Amino acid sequence: MTGIFQLLLLVIATLASEPSCPACSKYDYEEKVLERMIRMEFAFEKVLDENKAVSKSVQLDLTRIKEENEHLHATVDALKEQQEHAERRLISLMEEVERNQSSTLENVVTESNNTLKHISAAFNVIKAHPKMVSCVAL
Repeated sequence: MTGIFQLLLLVIATLASEPSCPACSKYDYEEKVLERMIRMEFAFEKVLDENKAVSKSVQLDLTRIKEENEHLHATVDALKEQQEHAERRLISLMEEVERNQSSTLENVVTESNNTLKHISAAFNVIKAHPKMVSCVAL
């Protein structure tokens, strides 16, 4: 009976112990899982650092774009103001030209009327005294 008991203990001890191949060992599996977790943690930290760098770059680009946008708005506003000033100046010049044309036209009409009156008066004089004209002409 002791022999059977010893044999039974030997079988139980053999079955209860860990397998002899390291690939099947519980500790080997946990060690590999732990190594994989550590590699993943390093990879995650690397990705996190890269994301922080990209985020910082994006923030700088966004700030630069906002500044450029403000500069463009200021330029557009200045150009609008220049355009409005040019339009006002053009209207003023057109009004001045119109006044000058009206004034010039009035002067031409007045001078033409005066010339016409002088010619008419001279013609009337010639009609009234035809003999004087022939003497003066000779």
